[in-house]
Amino acid sequence: MGATTTLLVERIADQGVVVSPIEATLFMLGIYEDTGALSYGTTTPRDLRAAAWLLEHSANMLVVNNFCTIRSRRATGALQQLADNCQPYQFHVIRSSSPRPR
Repeated sequence: MGATTTLLVERIADQGVVVSPIEATLFMLGIYEDTGALSYGTTTPRDLRAAAWLLEHSANMLVVNNFCTIRSRRATGALQQLADNCQPYQFHVIRSSSPRPR
């Protein structure tokens, strides 16, 4: 799953809940931020279907584009390389947790 928001949107859609354009836009922001504007390798067809459903419910992409941080491919690649190469460590008695995959 590329975006946690996708799970919420799927449940809302399945239950026939009506969302306002503002709500659809906010959900779309969540999906876009978690999936790098639907460009990360972890983006799934479910994320795309949820995004399409939100567009059908008047999500405002101008607002989404103004608020989302779209990183360059170079920066995204560097961040992915850092995440891929992270290792848990222990410093004295404090242990790091494993990094969260994006």
